[in-house]
Amino acid sequence: MGAGPPVAMSPIRGDLVRWAREQRGLTIREVYLRGGPSIGYQSEVENGRKRDVHVSMLSKWLQILDVSERFVRGAYRPYHKEPALSRGLAGDITDELRALQASPTWSATSTQERLRKALHRLCNAREFSPLIVAYVLGLDLKALDDMLVGALAIPKEQVEAIATLTLLDPTDLLEGVSDRQILDAYGPIMRMALERGIPADQLQRWIEESA
Repeated sequence: MGAGPPVAMSPIRGDLVRWAREQRGLTIREVYLRGGPSIGYQSEVENGRKRDVHVSMLSKWLQILDVSERFVRGAYRPYHKEPALSRGLAGDITDELRALQASPTWSATSTQERLRKALHRLCNAREFSPLIVAYVLGLDLKALDDMLVGALAIPKEQVEAIATLTLLDPTDLLEGVSDRQILDAYGPIMRMALERGIPADQLQRWIEESA
C-alpha cells in the first residue's frame, strides 16, 4: 500500500504561544478545556521541545489565544527592539486614519484621542488583534486595554511606535507641539533625519533655527 497524504505542519515559537496564553490569563488546562491541544502537547510546544504543529490543530488553538499564525511563527517584532521590521504592519488602515485626519473634528481632538483612534484601528486591522498590538508595542494586554478605554494615558514614548506602525508622521498624531519638542521626546536626530530623507546636520540646524 502507498503512503497516505503528507500531514500539513507549521513551525511555531513556543515562547510566543506561552506569552499569548499568559496575557489572556489562561492556564494550559483551560486552553485544553476550550478545545485546544492536550495539556502535554501544549507543554512540549511552549517549552520548545516541539516546534512543528499540525495545521488542523493550530487553527483552533490560535482562535482561543486570539492571535494569528504569523504571530506565533515570529513574524512580528517588538518595536523598541527592531523598529524597521515593525514599519507599516497595519497596511491598509493608513488610508482610514488619513480619512480621519481630513475630517473637521480631527484638529479639535487631543493627542490622547488621536492616539486612541490609531490604536483602535491597529487592533482591528487585518491579521492584527489587541494581543499582537500589545506585543509589538512592548505592553501587556491589560495596559493596552486600559489605554483603549482611556483609563490609562498613552505614554509619549509610544507615539513614534504607533506612527511607524500606521505609516503616519508623528506630527499627525500630536496636538500643539513644536518640531523641537517632537525631537526631544521621540528619538535621536539621526532617526528623524532618515524618516524625512535629509542629512542629520541639516535637520538639526533647521530645528535649532525654528525652535
